[in-house]
Amino acid sequence: MKKVLLYHALVATLGVLVQGVVRFAYTTWIGNTSDVISEVSAVLSLAVYFSLFWPAGAGLAAMRFLPAASIGGPSAGGVMRLLRKSFWVASAAAALVSYPISYYFTGDAAAAAASSFLVVSYGAYTFTRGTLLGHARATQASLLDLVSAAVSFGVLLFVTTSGAHWALLLPLGVGYTVYAVLAWPRETGQRLAASERSQVLSYTGYAIFGLIAAGGLLPAVMLFVQTFDVKAKADLFAAALTLATPANMLAQSLNQVLVQYFSGRAQESARETRKQAVGFFILSVVGFAAIFGALIAMAPWLMDLVFPGRYGGGVATLQVLLAVVAVSSLTAVPGAYLMATGRHRAFSVASFCATVAGIASMAFLAPAWGLEGAIAGFAVGAVASAASVAVLAYMAKPQRVEAPSLIEDEL
Repeated sequence: MKKVLLYHALVATLGVLVQGVVRFAYTTWIGNTSDVISEVSAVLSLAVYFSLFWPAGAGLAAMRFLPAASIGGPSAGGVMRLLRKSFWVASAAAALVSYPISYYFTGDAAAAAASSFLVVSYGAYTFTRGTLLGHARATQASLLDLVSAAVSFGVLLFVTTSGAHWALLLPLGVGYTVYAVLAWPRETGQRLAASERSQVLSYTGYAIFGLIAAGGLLPAVMLFVQTFDVKAKADLFAAALTLATPANMLAQSLNQVLVQYFSGRAQESARETRKQAVGFFILSVVGFAAIFGALIAMAPWLMDLVFPGRYGGGVATLQVLLAVVAVSSLTAVPGAYLMATGRHRAFSVASFCATVAGIASMAFLAPAWGLEGAIAGFAVGAVASAASVAVLAYMAKPQRVEAPSLIEDEL
């Protein structure tokens, strides 16, 4: 059973890495063939944010409740009926709200429409990918990641050669839409009882809480820079963000694998699992220091290699950004340990508070200091998150974790 869980975690992680590579290659292409890299990065960050506010949480709920349906939990058809309905409501709201924001960033009505399409399609991707993983179809999910990537780059080639710069965000939206159509959950069933509806929606709400805490800080930096600094600096930051994205995905992938591993170990020996978690954390500190240290040292070469002759002034920004991402990555091991040992709420609350502190700092500093203020706010949130999560994970007394019940386990 443990081997099966680890296999699914590793395959699912492959899909995450594929999407990270897609984002990197996509923005690299745009950064080298156009002058709208900051606008594209800002809208991508916007899409990530809107997905966190419901679709991604609905995907996590599907991952939680679809397996439970086979052992007496709410029916799979009823769960999916509820989650599909909630997804469409959230998507309609996201489309309406994202259009004027996208228009502010792009200054073009057609580009704003393409941006809103991307926001909705990315939400559909996160939701349907969660349903596939809920059905233990990790291999299919990762294969569809490859398919959607191929579609996106095919459409991007057509858009760039035709000179339709307003449609530069359309290819990603088309790729995510293809994924969602092919993976769309079609289960149907009776309406859930009120208590079951409440449990599913409550779980989704707490999932959103944790998702915003885990993934809401870095995209916020791009949005603040795009809003409060000049285009030249926003372009430099977007280029730096492109190069920092693969390193950031590394920590996310490590977290996914370790959640599965610690979940299996903690049910056998709490003390031994804690000892392993401490050991893994020490290794992660050393490993991330080596990886990010090397990337910081190679930053001038990397910037010139990926964006030859375009964003040399962004080297210092890239180096600072990599240093802060390194700090934020330190939550990967203790965060996985907390999630696997039934302390999801403590992890989510601590991370959320750190994220709020970081975003509040950005809101205070960015209007006056622009890019530098936004990055300083990111540093505040990253340090607060890493410190609080590590303290929660390793200062509390370890306890044996029982196998979770159907739907009563703590998020």
